[in-house]
Amino acid sequence: MKLLLIPVILLSSISLSNAEQVCRNGNTRVNNKCLAFMQTPQVYYDAEKACRFNSGGLVVLSKNAVDNRALVNFLSVWNVSNVFIGLQCSNGDTSTCQWDDVDGLGDYNNFAAGYPLSSQGCVVLDSQSGKWLSQSCDQPMQFVCELPPTERDCNANCEVNYNNYCYVKIITPQTFADAENTCKKLNSHLTSVLTYLEFRLIAEMYRNPGQYWIGGLCASNDSPIQWLDQSQGEFSFGKTIIDGNCLQYGMKPLLILLPLLAYTSFSTAEKVCASGFKMVNNRCLGIPSGDVCVQLNVGSGKWQSESCDKTLPFVCELQETQKDCHSNCDYNYQNHCYTLVKQQKNFQDAENHCKSINAHMTSIHSFLEYRFVAQLYADWGLYWLGGTLTSADAKIKWLDGSSDDFEATKHHKDGNCLQYRVDSIGIGHDWFAENCGDESIFICKRPASC
Repeated sequence: MKLLLIPVILLSSISLSNAEQVCRNGNTRVNNKCLAFMQTPQVYYDAEKACRFNSGGLVVLSKNAVDNRALVNFLSVWNVSNVFIGLQCSNGDTSTCQWDDVDGLGDYNNFAAGYPLSSQGCVVLDSQSGKWLSQSCDQPMQFVCELPPTERDCNANCEVNYNNYCYVKIITPQTFADAENTCKKLNSHLTSVLTYLEFRLIAEMYRNPGQYWIGGLCASNDSPIQWLDQSQGEFSFGKTIIDGNCLQYGMKPLLILLPLLAYTSFSTAEKVCASGFKMVNNRCLGIPSGDVCVQLNVGSGKWQSESCDKTLPFVCELQETQKDCHSNCDYNYQNHCYTLVKQQKNFQDAENHCKSINAHMTSIHSFLEYRFVAQLYADWGLYWLGGTLTSADAKIKWLDGSSDDFEATKHHKDGNCLQYRVDSIGIGHDWFAENCGDESIFICKRPASC
């Protein structure tokens, strides 16, 4: 195992509290937000991307009557009727509505009578009345982007100035410890991530698929993140302990924690941590700076510490599986046969293809299977899974009749057919309920047998 060398984003720790609050890029200050009217019509998701490209998001200002009226006044100078705002609903039910910054609808809404509609999931603002109407997400519309004001910074190394902090992307891959030291030389730390808006900003800065360091340590899935800049709290995204404790940001939203943090479990003796380590959830945590990997001495059978940069032989482990006697078993894993079909098909045609070989599109029931399927796809994109999902909180209905017993991060988008987002190195991310008419490659799965 080698120390991972990974690009980073640093977050400036320099206080800008005495500086002037400004809107960047010519945006207009409206009720302590910075707004930009975008005249070129876009479908909803392309509008979101356009706003993210400028470090913002679709406008979410209209969360109370005063701010909603301020948005109407802002639009009055433009010849525009309706604009997309950062709000989506499903099933014509206001309880399902969610703002683009992941807030629920709250106590205020300004839907016109009869809205929202179950057939149209996106929301537009009528610039004359200020009322909210439903609109198809695929209908190109003009839109408004929003980002917070920030404080003016005069340093040359302030690549992105956002919400009173400076962010700088370092593209030279480094270990976790070296990355933090690089940031410290710039009076900074590896970035913390405390809000959904910051989460989205950092994703846009990285942009390319992969894993990237962020400045946190975590002992377990249930323990709080210890941020290197001493920030308190965390944005409630999914985090997964794989085999270490240093935080990475996986594109898209999944945190992968990799084996670059040394820790030791306690015995029944007095609980103390060595110099430079911090006690968190009964473990000693610290940034690695040397012998943090473990090797097996074949002669003595003893384990001993070793530099992770050292090149050694290694052993891979996988579970035994049921023998299969049929010709279409491309991958035999955990008593099932998996066949990767590289033809692009819609959801129903893909399932029909699998049925023709006595299989179904794949279900997923464990982290090992989740990882295995991602490795089969091993390229950036969205790929069919054999399940349907009616809402983000609903149970998955697997086509093979198996139960929904694996906890993955799920998103309900513009359909009910399940897709799996995988990156270019075969790391799996979230699952999305998308339009069943979309086309993608897929995997067929059946029990192994003779």
